Amino acid sequence: MQQPRFTLNSLVIVVSIFTAITFFITLTVVNLADWSAVNDYFPIEGTDLGILYSDEKPSGIYRGYANSGDLMLEGEFSHDWGIVRHDDRLFLNEYRATDLGFMTSRLVRVDLDTFEEEVMIEDATLRGACRSGELVCIRTAMPPSNFPGTNAFCQLYGMTSGMLPIEEATSVIFVDPESGEVVLTLAGDDAEAGDFEARYLDRTLEEML
Repeated sequence: MQQPRFTLNSLVIVVSIFTAITFFITLTVVNLADWSAVNDYFPIEGTDLGILYSDEKPSGIYRGYANSGDLMLEGEFSHDWGIVRHDDRLFLNEYRATDLGFMTSRLVRVDLDTFEEEVMIEDATLRGACRSGELVCIRTAMPPSNFPGTNAFCQLYGMTSGMLPIEEATSVIFVDPESGEVVLTLAGDDAEAGDFEARYLDRTLEEML
């Protein structure tokens, strides 16, 4: 009477183990099917540098080719909204994730000889340079990728940092690339307007004044 009971228990154990293995393999295959590697490389015009976004190796500024370049400075840097080279320095946006789960942008200056990074302005987004050479940045504006109109945490962050959602108000600031000082601040009613370049980038600082 004991032998059949042992055989049944063994069968239950074997079936349970087989089910667990099957579940694990199925789950792993599904996850592999959903996962896609990110390895995007964007050259910086006029240099032998590029910005790499990758989940296989550190993101940042690389020198050389996309797949064999040397990491010069690690970080999440922008490639699309504004990169300005002035003499031996590079000005660009660096993105960081907050504890509340959204991204902020700050203007940084990178020495192209030493690749030392200096934060110039927190909570600012570089859009380019105007015709007279000053850096043009959006200030007091939450990056649109955070969906500030519907993200309640943006309001909380704005109350503590002085930032305003991009839909409400923005200011456009002009920064001297040599001194890092803000030389002009203008109220900007829409930082996402299609004529931003014509209004701010295609004009000199004197024309703004």
